[in-house]
Amino acid sequence: MKSFKPYTYLLRYYLASLLGHKKPLLGGIKLTHACNLSCVQCPFRQREAPSLSFSQALSAMRTLHDWGVRILIIEGGEPFLWRDGAYDLRDIVTRARELFFTVGVTTNGTFPIEVDSDIVWVSIDGLEETHDRLRGKELCAHRGQPRGHGAPQGIRAPYYQLAQLA
Repeated sequence: MKSFKPYTYLLRYYLASLLGHKKPLLGGIKLTHACNLSCVQCPFRQREAPSLSFSQALSAMRTLHDWGVRILIIEGGEPFLWRDGAYDLRDIVTRARELFFTVGVTTNGTFPIEVDSDIVWVSIDGLEETHDRLRGKELCAHRGQPRGHGAPQGIRAPYYQLAQLA
């Protein structure tokens, strides 16, 4: 049986916003700045920052939930590189799904996409030549890889090149 909790929350959220009570609905956490690529356009590739610990990530998720966030996007660097001892991205997504209506992951697509999120976005920077020049890796390096646990996958690409990617 489908839960009505998201719908009642969204209705209350909408009504509260009409009365001027603003709070975020969508939020994100950056688990790590670590990445296996050196994308020219990435503002994070040159930053030296520690990755979040598992407890820090849980705390950040609880804070976002308390603020009203119900849609969480997990990103990095490359979130599939994140580890804290025995914990990995799958553990974060599992815990996030306990708090949020929808959980998404943004990845560069160079690792097998094996995560139980509601959606996975794979960043693509254009057609193959453009993408490889900016990222230094083959476009869709894991073409035909397992799609994980049935999570829909999206593609983030320049709008003017989307038709050519199909």
